[in-house]
Amino acid sequence: MKRRAAGFTLVELMVATGIVALLLAGMAAFLHGTMRFSSSTIATSDRLRELNDGSGYVVDNLRRSSDVAVGSCVDPEAGGTVTRECVALVVPVEQAASLEVDAVLRLAYLRIPRSAFVAGRPSVVPPDSWADAHTDVLVEYRGVTPCSGDCTLPAADLTTVPSGGPYLVLDGLNADAGGLPAIFRDAGGVITLTLQEAYRGGLTPDPDPLAIAVTPRN
Repeated sequence: MKRRAAGFTLVELMVATGIVALLLAGMAAFLHGTMRFSSSTIATSDRLRELNDGSGYVVDNLRRSSDVAVGSCVDPEAGGTVTRECVALVVPVEQAASLEVDAVLRLAYLRIPRSAFVAGRPSVVPPDSWADAHTDVLVEYRGVTPCSGDCTLPAADLTTVPSGGPYLVLDGLNADAGGLPAIFRDAGGVITLTLQEAYRGGLTPDPDPLAIAVTPRN
């Protein structure tokens, strides 16, 4: 009786190769799914960070303001013929040592279509066909008036937008029909800031927008 030579037969090698191939394919699919999930998680975290940073800046100014007016303003870049959702603020600027007011900061935040802001500003906001069609931006206009002695604080004015700006505060805000409500709402002196970003395939936060209630100091 002849003994079989040591080693694997061709059939055994083919079976082993097939098993290894299946294991590698499963591992590749698992790694691909993990990387996609990781990328999605990072992108969501980035969008939430942008919302928190932008809203934090606006909220700080709202809390420091002496007067706030919520309504609509004429968009200075639309030829004076288009009105936008707007909030106007008067913020007293105090000296660090004496806390005396030595200037008045006037701010206006306007919500405008992203496509309108992108025009002529590709270096600030890169054009994106989907975002331009489905999202808005929040921009800031500002003006400072120095004062000394008895500094009288004016009322917030929606009829005149300060000349400094516009400066981008937030990009990619949900603009689809039935999506984001008014960004600024005034209920008995409490200003509610409502924010939600839109991107291809979803919203951040989802499903409900971020809502922050702010009480100005006066």
